Amino acid sequence: MSKTTRIPKRLTIVINPEIDSKLREIHGQLIAADSKNYSFSKVVNMMLLAGIMSAEQLDHQHWHIIKETLEHKKMRLDEIPSREYLTKITGKDQLM
Repeated sequence: MSKTTRIPKRLTIVINPEIDSKLREIHGQLIAADSKNYSFSKVVNMMLLAGIMSAEQLDHQHWHIIKETLEHKKMRLDEIPSREYLTKITGKDQLM
């Protein structure tokens, strides 16, 4: 059997400035916590995949909040603690 090589698909997307800021914060903290170099696109893909994987756990009210937030551009992402995400991503209890 021969292996088929899949070429990664490249997309151009526009990320809201507040979301971009939070993703870059997570990106920097992940690099510092894991002592590895992660590309920004890998962090974005990880967050997208996490959202897809946890989508079934969100009820109608959660989806409504997400939709309304994106439609009205009112975000309070600075209130979301990224340290908790990093603990789960890296598996380390004590982060810098």
